[in-house]
Amino acid sequence: MENNARASNIQYKPALNAKDHVRVATTAKQHSAKNKPDAKGFLYEAFGPGLRLSAPKCSTCFVVECAAADAGGRRKLKVAELKASIKGNVTVKTDVRQLEDGLLEVTYAAPLTGEYRISLLVGSTPVHGSPFCMSCQLPRACEYQSRVFGNLEGAFAGERFGLPLETYDQFGKAFTGKADIRADVLDCSTVLFQADVLELAPGKYEVVFTPKISGTYNLNISFDNNRVLEGCPLVFRVQNDETCAANCKLYGAGLTQGIAGEHNTFSMQGASARLQLQERLFSNRLSIIFSNMRL
Repeated sequence: MENNARASNIQYKPALNAKDHVRVATTAKQHSAKNKPDAKGFLYEAFGPGLRLSAPKCSTCFVVECAAADAGGRRKLKVAELKASIKGNVTVKTDVRQLEDGLLEVTYAAPLTGEYRISLLVGSTPVHGSPFCMSCQLPRACEYQSRVFGNLEGAFAGERFGLPLETYDQFGKAFTGKADIRADVLDCSTVLFQADVLELAPGKYEVVFTPKISGTYNLNISFDNNRVLEGCPLVFRVQNDETCAANCKLYGAGLTQGIAGEHNTFSMQGASARLQLQERLFSNRLSIIFSNMRL
């Protein structure tokens, strides 16, 4: 994803939803040496998240389909036609069922973490890509699933700046466990410092720092000190809060008179969103001070 310092809002969404079937085989590879049609001219393909990744003792699935080599259609597969084998440190039991559209769904739950090989045969014909290498992993905060979002144009020198961060695991689910998150900031004078990462709720954080000077900044967010969040470094510009008193207008009854002990008001119009007003009553004269400037 491209970084754009001018973009007012950023949002990096999870790259993969584990509930969706993701194709592994492509039509460009249909006629490769590993995917020759069988005697009747049919090709066999598999797709789904369970071909590459799973979590221990969690039910995971993938799908097998049959298509004609000449793209003339496909036929329904029968459960008895598919031979599915998953082996690693242990042999994993598989369950095959037929879906309404003639696809076969293979479900399994690997008991232990580790590397496994998934072998798929329809009759004596290997499914394209078989054997597949599958990794069974414990859920963790994932660098390509987690996301940061916020207003990149909202950073001002000398003021607290924060970006929300949500963590997701490698399966696309919200990760609420403990995460080792580091945020490094490189300012325009090439000074590197570490931002604070505040946990707001399980799986929800805020990256916070106070830029000292205006200019272009780079923000790098990483997990376990080595897995960098996808989309980083975030490049954005920190602005000066320059407020011109001559461009501000004040009006209202509270400017000319006030009653002791009661709430008195006046209004202000100005171009800056960072105006800070202070009201001081001294010798029956109202002084309005903002950004160390006197109106």
